[in-house]
Amino acid sequence: MELASDRYTLDLTLTLNTLAGTPLKVRTGELSVKLTEDDRIYSCYWRFHLSPEAYQQVDQECLFHLNPDVRAPGADAFHPNQETEIEVRLASALLGDWPEEISDAQGAAFYLQALSQAQPSHLCFLSENWYALSVLQTVELPAGMEGSLKSGYKTHWATLDEEEEEEECNPSP
Repeated sequence: MELASDRYTLDLTLTLNTLAGTPLKVRTGELSVKLTEDDRIYSCYWRFHLSPEAYQQVDQECLFHLNPDVRAPGADAFHPNQETEIEVRLASALLGDWPEEISDAQGAAFYLQALSQAQPSHLCFLSENWYALSVLQTVELPAGMEGSLKSGYKTHWATLDEEEEEEECNPSP
């Protein structure tokens, strides 16, 4: 079974709530969703950028379930004064409360944006309801080279996510 997916790029700043009660401002980047055959969202991913200060908060408070034991090799090589990109996945249990008419990434993005204004303390904006899948930073290229290169690591949550997707695409008989 081939699973459908959709992406939407958005540019706004959202504030997430943490268990410690400290707000975390994130600059959004890309929201992506995976869809069932009847166009229901069953998985929601969000890729966003963090300032060096915000990443330090994530690192110190282990936000997004980013505990040291779930980090793959490469986690210690981050530059403290550089922007960081994180991809997270929303806890699946929260998707059951989303309106049925949301059937693509743009609809999901608009829903989250409206929800953030109407209900800023909604569970969708609690950092611990998102699971970090990958953490990246841009690497400076040698003089004369063009393009971009990112370095970082995946987490245990990414491995579990990939295994779940494999099972959904290739169900056992």
